[in-house]
Formats: sequence, C-alpha cells, structure tokens
Amino acid sequence: MEQEYKIKRRYERHRARVTVVYKDSDKNQTWETIDIAEGGMSIETKNPPFVGEILNLEIKLGKSEEIIDTKAEVMWRREGVGCGLQFFKLTAKEKALLLDFLQKVASQQK
Repeated sequence: MEQEYKIKRRYERHRARVTVVYKDSDKNQTWETIDIAEGGMSIETKNPPFVGEILNLEIKLGKSEEIIDTKAEVMWRREGVGCGLQFFKLTAKEKALLLDFLQKVASQQK
C-alpha cells in the first residue's frame, strides 16, 4: 500500500514568471522563475548551478521592474530542468518589495 506524504512548506509558493539575472564574475545569465516564495524560488535552466553554491542575483519583480539585488543558495538541481534557490539574505526593503509582489500575485491567482 502506497503511503501519501504531505510536506508542509515554510512559505507558500506562487506560480509567477519573474526574470532573474545571475551575476557571475565571468558573465551574466538570465533565467525565469517557475515559482517564487518569501524564502526562495525555483528557476528554469538547462545547466543549473551546483547544490551549495551561493549566487549573486538580480530579481526583477513584475511589470513595475522593482529589483531585488540579493544572494541565494542552491538547494537542489536537476540537469536539463532547473534548480531551487533559498534566499541567503534579504534586507528589510527587499523583503517588503517581495512580500508586496507576492501579495499581488496571490490576489491575481484567486
């Protein structure tokens, strides 16, 4: 008999397409999110960075083009698919921008 496990996430995820720029010392890469939450996001990329890497990111929130300039740690990766990122440190202003964006996304999805 197959058991069903339900994992409770710390933050609610929201399906949203957001542009993310990975700022590497050699070059910048542009990705799109699959979903985003207060604590992190999933991104699409065929060649995801490795688990444990700390990335410098610029996240462009919606049409307003509000930008969050932050760091995130790679928590999981799937070659050819993407990876999951956990925000490393958000300032109070960045967190407020993100929460405002997530609230708008949530109200549009209802």
